[in-house]
Amino acid sequence: GHYYSGTTVEPLEKTRVVRVLLGTSAGDVEFSGATSACRAKLDPARSYEARRIGNGVRLRTSGGKLIAKCGSKLRAAGAGRIAIAGYGTYRGALEASSSGGSLNVVNALALEQYAKGVMPNEVPPSWPTEQLKAQAVAVRSIALTSDNGGNVFDVYPDTRSQVYEGLESEYA
Repeated sequence: GHYYSGTTVEPLEKTRVVRVLLGTSAGDVEFSGATSACRAKLDPARSYEARRIGNGVRLRTSGGKLIAKCGSKLRAAGAGRIAIAGYGTYRGALEASSSGGSLNVVNALALEQYAKGVMPNEVPPSWPTEQLKAQAVAVRSIALTSDNGGNVFDVYPDTRSQVYEGLESEYA
């Protein structure tokens, strides 16, 4: 109430998903930690690739063998964590979609998980508890009200939205 006078805090009725555009890739996107993608079961200990073919995306083994044609978007999910080569390790799922000759690399995750990946990059944990609570409200509010990419993504991982670095940056 002190930092955001006139506002009310209310619980969300359902889990909200935040889609963070991690980047775009002209080549294949390698990932591991997934247990499924494009209706195919995967081994989380193995690496796989998302490859853009025209306007579609294909799921392949790291050796190049075709596993599935995914349509316009590949969604790879696992046991809560997914490693994306060249980007890092994230909670939630990888979504790779074809766009103008490249692949959009998106991390789709629950709002609370997103907040965990933003807070340490926006404020130090040494701040007083009430200020941390206020910042957490701001993080969630920005995520819920941002519209940066239509149906493909909601927020950027940098100062255009909020600095989000995934699992490696979360408070201990």
